[in-house]
Amino acid sequence: MTNLTKMVIVSYKNPDFTSETAKYVVRVNPEKYSQNFQIRYDSEGPPGSMNSTLKYERSIPAEMRFELLFDVTGAIMGSATDLAVEIEAFKKVVYDYEGMIHSPQYLRIYWGKMSFGARLSSLSITYTLFRA
Repeated sequence: MTNLTKMVIVSYKNPDFTSETAKYVVRVNPEKYSQNFQIRYDSEGPPGSMNSTLKYERSIPAEMRFELLFDVTGAIMGSATDLAVEIEAFKKVVYDYEGMIHSPQYLRIYWGKMSFGARLSSLSITYTLFRA
């Protein structure tokens, strides 16, 4: 049986990822992830011109998306026991505002041999199969 490498999300106070502040190790790796790359072009040509060539404006930072599973049912070995505590620990690393840098922290995601620098742009939490 192979030893599965868990995704680790580390927060930093600086964009060069040298001042680590917190770490979150996911309990269940994402099933998949996606990356989105965009290029922005200036579509407005000189006044009166038609069919002008699009001029490169800039490359938009790449976007990465994945879903994490937070299990507190006990069905998964090593799962958390308190969902609220687990969600807060996760948000502390990826979402909370850091007053010293006036924004949420810089993130680096480590997963196997992959490493991504990141800034959180959105976080959505869906609760399913929960007890009252």
